[in-house]
Amino acid sequence: MDQNFSKRDHLRGLGLRPHHYEQWLKAPPPSIFYLEAISENYLGHKGGPALYYLQKIKEKYTLLLHGVGLNIGAAEPLDKEYLKELKKLIELLNPRIISDHLSFSALDGKHSHSLLPLPRNAETLQFVAKKISQVQNELGRNIAFENISRYISYHNDDLSEMEFTSEILNLTGAKLLLDVNNLYVTCTNTGQDPYTELSYLNHKHVAQYHIAGHENHEDYLYDTHSGAIDPSVWELLDAAIAICQEAPIILEQDDHHSLETAIQYWDKDPQNVRRSRKFERDAKIHVGNHAKFALPPSSKNSPLNL
Repeated sequence: MDQNFSKRDHLRGLGLRPHHYEQWLKAPPPSIFYLEAISENYLGHKGGPALYYLQKIKEKYTLLLHGVGLNIGAAEPLDKEYLKELKKLIELLNPRIISDHLSFSALDGKHSHSLLPLPRNAETLQFVAKKISQVQNELGRNIAFENISRYISYHNDDLSEMEFTSEILNLTGAKLLLDVNNLYVTCTNTGQDPYTELSYLNHKHVAQYHIAGHENHEDYLYDTHSGAIDPSVWELLDAAIAICQEAPIILEQDDHHSLETAIQYWDKDPQNVRRSRKFERDAKIHVGNHAKFALPPSSKNSPLNL
């Protein structure tokens, strides 16, 4: 077995899903040390089975909290009630890491039910940095922010993905939840080199990693949180850890498979999984030279029609 992989066994984690609660308590799989719970599943609870299970599981595993509702990039004030409930949950559980997404998902009470990308320019950078500082002051904790998968670019994008992200981290002291699969998907869809993007990061930035599966739709990649991890994503994870640092690695699985199936994706022989190959800069999924939109409006399989 690949020695670098075995040295990272102590970093292995999974996303906590309700249909696995009983198994984590009664017949847990070996060699998993971190569990990541979705914050919104427990906000506002004053008891009940969900919180009961979470507190019991926390006794056995290092708990991480991961949110989807902070809406940090929206051009409107922060949701004070949401922050109030999140702070209560943090005080109750004292998770090792608290995270959300560097994106927006709602505006004027209308919700996209998807994580939408931010324009990567100086104006957005300053706006979002100010809101992140407000959140961290309110919660009394540093927050990690995850890079999302992108399927479009904006005409006023002036910075690359990690150039934009690292500037925000430097301004706020926030941390990065580096989703390696999202970075690979984004760079493939928008014609960037993921290894160049990693060069904007350093050991102070990354607090946690995500890995997951994606689908190849020929003219674009689509993040699915299902299936096996692509060999190129494993290789990119190796590079990220070499540039940044070791940190908990959460394998995300949202397809309602058994826990044993999710574990199998961790347990695959990495020498078979991470066979050597170069990043395909001019692959078929690349959408053309200097394209401003990663997906053509005519694409029938496009996850987002522009």
